[in-house]
Amino acid sequence: MRRAFARFLVVLSGAVALALVLLVVMTLRQPPPTPSAFPNPNGYDAFVKAAWLLPSAISDFRALPPPELRALLASNSISLNLVRTGLAAPVWLANAACLWYSLLTCLTERIWRF
Repeated sequence: MRRAFARFLVVLSGAVALALVLLVVMTLRQPPPTPSAFPNPNGYDAFVKAAWLLPSAISDFRALPPPELRALLASNSISLNLVRTGLAAPVWLANAACLWYSLLTCLTERIWRF
């Protein structure tokens, strides 16, 4: 009984090893995917430029009275125009995680500066 079980384990491990080798060989034989060409200009580039043009010390917008809020919007008109330009252009990224990581990094750097 033990010999039959040992033989079964040897055959099973050999089959698993063979399947893994075949999987690796088949994966390596496939050509790599061709990278897609990003549009130029890419709207994402405009978003990044707009984020870097924002002032480093931004207070709570909800607490600002309307005249100060208008002044803040007027002083950041270049950033707003860049965002509008980015929204009008196609936005492509390598993957969505890249977008979230770069946006969060930019925002946290801006928040912690003041």
